[in-house]
Amino acid sequence: MGDDVPPRPGPRGPRPRPRPHLGVRHRCQAHPGGPARGPARAVRRGVRRRPAPRLPPDLPGGGAALPAGVRGGPPPLTPSVARGPQEVPAPHTVSSMPARVRSTNLASPKPEPGGKPYATGIDKRPVPSIEVFAPGPSYGDGPGVVADHVGDEQHHGGAHKAVYAYAREELDHWERELSRGLSDGTFGENLTTEGIDLEALLVNQRIRVGDDVVLEVSVARTPCSTFAGHLGERGWLRRFTERGRCGVYLRVVAPGTVRAGDAVEVLEPPDHDVDMRVAFAAAMGDDEAAARVVAAGCLPRMYHDRLAARLRARG
Repeated sequence: MGDDVPPRPGPRGPRPRPRPHLGVRHRCQAHPGGPARGPARAVRRGVRRRPAPRLPPDLPGGGAALPAGVRGGPPPLTPSVARGPQEVPAPHTVSSMPARVRSTNLASPKPEPGGKPYATGIDKRPVPSIEVFAPGPSYGDGPGVVADHVGDEQHHGGAHKAVYAYAREELDHWERELSRGLSDGTFGENLTTEGIDLEALLVNQRIRVGDDVVLEVSVARTPCSTFAGHLGERGWLRRFTERGRCGVYLRVVAPGTVRAGDAVEVLEPPDHDVDMRVAFAAAMGDDEAAARVVAAGCLPRMYHDRLAARLRARG
């Protein structure tokens, strides 16, 4: 008798009920006479479905759903994390060309997509060059780029968010993911870079751009409702957070003109190991990352105190 022939019922009882095939409507096992269920779903053992965590209420777009991860934050900082039928993408491949500014971008103000009473500057367009300077210390003190525009003055502008940089390699990734074109500046960046892994830069790392301008990595970008409305992609806050590639906000240490094509040089590193991926994970709810950031003492006082208070509250 071949191995593929099922055994006959024996004296100990009837043949065991076969397991239903995935995708076939079947009766409830506990109640054979009950109503038919929908297509069965494959469930990984040992994984419980939990409510999606939310953006911290004190951040722009607060209350929006976030992906599950370490203690309610983004996924662990590994190159690839299984998530059912999809995976969190591996870190992008940096272009082999020398690190440089691909384009410099200024805001093209437009109505805030969620109906808020101000024009947003998130949509930026390439220009030949930009002038960067150090604005005042606080939100509402304006951007650090001449002729740029900040709409949400409660969460943007000021010395720690003077200039925003994002990698062309990441825009290329999202072009593939979203099946649409994304021009330089679409994510609201003043500098679209090539050939440099921005999220691998350490907090407070300085970079020289061109001959004279020196910028310093400051804080992570936290995705907001305006960003989501601008892109118009369903689940955008979750997807951007899962990716873990937020770009970098930069302080202006030495002002001047930045031009498209300027070289980018990474200067001496600070004396800690907290890079922008860790800082972003901390900002988005990962307490293990937050503990690293707080221990390093590398963030501006307001951001440091916020993380420290959160850790104390969670015990």
